Amino acid sequence: MSLRIRKVKKRVTSFVLVFACLVSLFAMCRSERAEGSVLGTATTVEEIHQYFPQSYWEGLETLLEAHPKWRFAAFDTGLSFERCFDEDAEMRLTRNLVYAYSTRDLWQVSSWYDTTMEGSYDWWGNQWVAFDSGRWLQASEEAVRYCMDPRNFFDEVQIFQFMDGSAAIERTIAVNAIYELFQEEGGSYWTQSGRSANLYYVTQEKNPVYTHYLSGDHHFSDPPEEFIEMRHYLSYAEALAMIGEELGINQIMLASRLLQEQGDGDSYLTSGIYPFELEDGTLIKGGYYNYFNINAQGNTTKEICTNGLRRAYEEGWDTRYKSLYGGSAVYRDVFLAQGQSTLYFQKFNVDASSDGLFWRQYMQNITAPQSEAEYLYDTLENVRGLDASLTFLIPVFYNMPETPCARPTEDGNPNYKLAEIAINGDPIPGFHYDVHQYKGVTFGRDQTSFSLSIMTLADTSDVEVYLSSMRPDSENYQGEAVELDFSTVWDEDYLRGLYTALVPVPIGLRYVTVNVTAENGDSTTYYFRIDKEEAASFVMTWSN
Repeated sequence: MSLRIRKVKKRVTSFVLVFACLVSLFAMCRSERAEGSVLGTATTVEEIHQYFPQSYWEGLETLLEAHPKWRFAAFDTGLSFERCFDEDAEMRLTRNLVYAYSTRDLWQVSSWYDTTMEGSYDWWGNQWVAFDSGRWLQASEEAVRYCMDPRNFFDEVQIFQFMDGSAAIERTIAVNAIYELFQEEGGSYWTQSGRSANLYYVTQEKNPVYTHYLSGDHHFSDPPEEFIEMRHYLSYAEALAMIGEELGINQIMLASRLLQEQGDGDSYLTSGIYPFELEDGTLIKGGYYNYFNINAQGNTTKEICTNGLRRAYEEGWDTRYKSLYGGSAVYRDVFLAQGQSTLYFQKFNVDASSDGLFWRQYMQNITAPQSEAEYLYDTLENVRGLDASLTFLIPVFYNMPETPCARPTEDGNPNYKLAEIAINGDPIPGFHYDVHQYKGVTFGRDQTSFSLSIMTLADTSDVEVYLSSMRPDSENYQGEAVELDFSTVWDEDYLRGLYTALVPVPIGLRYVTVNVTAENGDSTTYYFRIDKEEAASFVMTWSN
């Protein structure tokens, strides 16, 4: 958790859980389990055909032709694709969210947002239900299917959703790529040339960052052998490139996780000078670092800092390098050792052997892997690292659709429900927008017309009315259309659509059918039955 308010960038993943919570969660759910099955790693067209379903071939072959050093590992999830969309899997409220400016002003087209789950859409209020900060809405099943189907992302940019974070890349490429990433996303804290911005590997002097604060405690660090003779310090990019290589972590993904936690680096947990108390009341004046915010949780800045620095003290992270190394090891254990070594798997935990199948995810934003894939690609492209030996871990499901799941494109207000139907000025008793069939509207024998008023929950809905002697669900249904007048009205602070007409009563009239079509094309039907009696009266009952 960062200790300040940062301007949200479009490229940075939203809704990543606080790393401290991840560590706690990992400790609770970690158990011995079989790793997901890698069917094989393809480095040739023949191997692509051997390990992947046919619907994967064309996209992967094109990528291999452009980048002969790339490797594509087929990961057998052990799951049917349809299994992912059960209620106990991905289609649970708030498990998958989509960004929106507000509950009415959307970011994506409207079909990206759900209206079918209870609690996802407020039909009466004519708006989606907001979660978290009020700018995140429940994703539709169509959107989740699109984002989960790996075949939609076999292009040069989006393939980086599947870049394997458990495989380090060449150090020189990693250094340049991380520096580029820090410069673009993190700011000068990570890249400025002055010694104050570097990680000190001090062998003969105190760390100047906290010399003033600690008396008689030098806290020497242990530099890698190869750098002792070269100089006394490393840049952040160099340090992460070395750490990732040693721990077996893709260094660019490691750097992006660090940026997710620290942004531009302006944090008490990275300053080395923030005083804190141990649980026994002992005052520690400074000299400890927690770059990955491990255990940094609480309700106040002081509480967050204290918990994070206590963890750093327990781990012995008394230099910047030790904190980066130790935090990277935790990242490896929490993510990579649990089989979630790609952006895709960190969003969609679809390893059937996982003890956290479906529910252990590290972000709710379903487009987060796509956004982060873009800056991973951009970073490597800028340092001419796209031709490096990269490994991509790609999920394979059973019984996948023959063609990739389509991107949602339907737009417009989805509300196709009615607020009220009134006859001769009297609302139908007990009317509810989810009840569609009514019976027992009684007219007098000599009644020749009636006034009809229909109010839609959304002023964007279109209404058609038909008169008939047969039920609207009859096989050979035919109805006579009614000409309607339209206006907008305010009802309980909501803007509604109002359709009115003076309707003649034709001979044999038994049913009035009301077809409602939302702006996005979704539709539904209401209807009520007409009865006649000797005396003019108006009696009505309704049923489900």
